[in-house]
Amino acid sequence: MRKLIVLFLLVCAPFLAYPKGIDRLMEFDLGKIPPHKSALYRHEFHEEIVNVTSLCECIKAHVYKQYDHGNEPMYVVSIEFDPSGYNGEVSQDVLLLDSKGNLITMRLKMFVE
Repeated sequence: MRKLIVLFLLVCAPFLAYPKGIDRLMEFDLGKIPPHKSALYRHEFHEEIVNVTSLCECIKAHVYKQYDHGNEPMYVVSIEFDPSGYNGEVSQDVLLLDSKGNLITMRLKMFVE
């Protein structure tokens, strides 16, 4: 139980510091996906993303910095959804925190065939 509490605090602490709620909700429909093949999604942001997390082990999310053609920095959020154990309509959230303390929720919707 103690390990679970520590894990929760490590993952959620940056978001708990900003209790004002969701500043922006972004929804993405990934369509139909097969049950044994991971769905990959990538989204680019021009604002600095300082933290990314999901509340499900079925989601792996990372953020990395790269530069666009004008040599301006952009932050790419890469998300992988493992559909194992899911069937039908699925919705999963990925939480982002930008450098200004805004909470951004990326809601991924998909249908596992």
